[in-house]
Amino acid sequence: MLAQRALQALTPTIRDISERAGLNYGTLRTWRAGIRSASPENLRKLAEVVDRQADTLRGLAVEMRRVADGTREA
Repeated sequence: MLAQRALQALTPTIRDISERAGLNYGTLRTWRAGIRSASPENLRKLAEVVDRQADTLRGLAVEMRRVADGTREA
């Protein structure tokens, strides 16, 4: 279960990111393809999602290490 959560957190889809950031899915696709660039406001929204994702990943890494070291049950 812990590994599943970590893998899901590592691989969010563009749709996941667009929903979390409150941005249009098609807009993110154009950014990914290099067709358009993000506005400063939208970059801030995307940065918030990246920050939250990084926090989630850090927390999961700590939890996985504790389980691996036997200091916490899976």
